[in-house]
Amino acid sequence: MNATCLNCAYGFDLVNNTCIIKPVPVILCPVGKSLVNGMCQNSDPYCVFYGDSNKCQLCATGWKYSDLTGVCTKIICGSRQCSYKGFCIDVSPFCGTFDPIYGTCKSCIVNYYLRLDGSCVQSYAGGMSQTDCQPGYYFSGTTCIEVNNLCDGYLQSTGKCTSCKDKVNYYLINGVC
Repeated sequence: MNATCLNCAYGFDLVNNTCIIKPVPVILCPVGKSLVNGMCQNSDPYCVFYGDSNKCQLCATGWKYSDLTGVCTKIICGSRQCSYKGFCIDVSPFCGTFDPIYGTCKSCIVNYYLRLDGSCVQSYAGGMSQTDCQPGYYFSGTTCIEVNNLCDGYLQSTGKCTSCKDKVNYYLINGVC
């Protein structure tokens, strides 16, 4: 004796008293979009922010939006350039090696020293000095070192604080706030 279906579970249709699986429509989405809840939606993995028109407004660092393809494309720069905010910029000629995204030096060419800010400064016969360091840095050995951000004043020779910015919550002990 054959059973007769009167109702079917979700995802099935009743056809001639038999439950059969509902057909799944095939939806093809254009490049840069994928099927989400039955609709083609943007799926660019390098898009950080979509605008109201569902168009990418901000691509990840090293990528830029292409009107031609409708997706973020990798920025290709020259061998001595880095991509910065969607543009290729020249890297300092004094860098030996550099960060390809931010363009800061990782090492310097001969007779140059690497500063903490990623720039290279020329060494002199007497070597580097405090004057080679930016404000807020002090010179130690062959490097400019950042001073504690709580210092209001500091000794350029050691980086020790001479006063604190927040005089209510911090006090000075042996050059430290």
